[in-house]
Amino acid sequence: LAGSPVIVRDDAIIDFNWGTAAPDPRLPADRFSVRWTGKIETLGVAGQYRFDIISNDGIRVWVNNLTTPIIDRWLLNSQFANATIPLEANTKYDIKVEYFENTLTSNVSVRWTPPGGTLAPIPAAQFSQSVDVETTPPQIADIRVASSAWTSAFESELAAQGWGDSGVDVPVGGTTAVLPWSNLNQVSVRFDSDVLAAADSLVVNGVNVASYGIADFSYDYTTFTGTWTLAEPIALDRATISLAGVTDIVGNSLPALPTTTIRSAAGDVDGNGTIAAADRTAVVARAFTGIGHASYSLRHDTNGDGYINTHDLVLLQQAEAQPLAARRAVRAEAAVRHESAARRIAVDRALAAVSDSASQPGQTAELRARRLARTSLRLVDAALDSPTQ
Repeated sequence: LAGSPVIVRDDAIIDFNWGTAAPDPRLPADRFSVRWTGKIETLGVAGQYRFDIISNDGIRVWVNNLTTPIIDRWLLNSQFANATIPLEANTKYDIKVEYFENTLTSNVSVRWTPPGGTLAPIPAAQFSQSVDVETTPPQIADIRVASSAWTSAFESELAAQGWGDSGVDVPVGGTTAVLPWSNLNQVSVRFDSDVLAAADSLVVNGVNVASYGIADFSYDYTTFTGTWTLAEPIALDRATISLAGVTDIVGNSLPALPTTTIRSAAGDVDGNGTIAAADRTAVVARAFTGIGHASYSLRHDTNGDGYINTHDLVLLQQAEAQPLAARRAVRAEAAVRHESAARRIAVDRALAAVSDSASQPGQTAELRARRLARTSLRLVDAALDSPTQ
């Protein structure tokens, strides 16, 4: 019961038999604890109210006096106990129940016998919340766009250079700069409190792709962050994101998201909205560098693998001279590399040429870099000029 709760929810009654299962998908089946707090209202008769518990493992129950429990069986294994106290008619009293599960099966039940009545679970109608229901709606803390293919080193470098933590920050109610990466397929939204969200809560509509499908959804209950993985990347588009049907745990709806736009042109390393020869030249100048190298640049690493190499050049050649949002999005660079057997053969041959060029004796570092760049450019041309099958 120490620290912040993993989940917060309302239970109508305290009468559970979970067996060997977990009480909630967000909790383990063993070694968890629960605290219920609220009000309990007596029936229209005053007198002696008897409270009975059955639990596995330990349990404590407070009624009216929250300092001293009327039942205290904070022990391992099955527990059976009861206590009787005098209560007034039609009166609300504070109630608190604490429970822990160790291992194996778990169950907990709190029942009562009103004056002149019989033993039964305390009806849901007799319970109420001890505090006013929260009416402040949840808010969006931040939004990020990323790729499921990015390496952890690439994401760390993004954070170090101020792009964002585990992705690129997207201004809420604003528009991103033109993003040059080819595989932007994840949108993450962090909320300021716990929310209920689902795969269909996020809607992404573009100019070139009318509606982006959702391939996967996950929610981190510790950071209040939902992450949606798209069925295809936002590669060459102006995509607007919106949220629908998101509420907090008591039903307060998330306010409408102001118009928020992600602009992407895979290969547009200079960010001017057009993929042109200048972008390819800029990537060639930084070819065969990686994170930590003085010439390495995040914008020129168009697939986010931590290296600027022939894969990035193939993508650039494929997308060159396409204006932003002028045609359907550029597909993932993996599709370019595996487009046909003929192109794979051309890539293999050119890579061999790169290796031969790099291994020639008597080369200075500068000469080796120039030869690698020229050879890599031939790789791009060879791969794209090979016939498709």
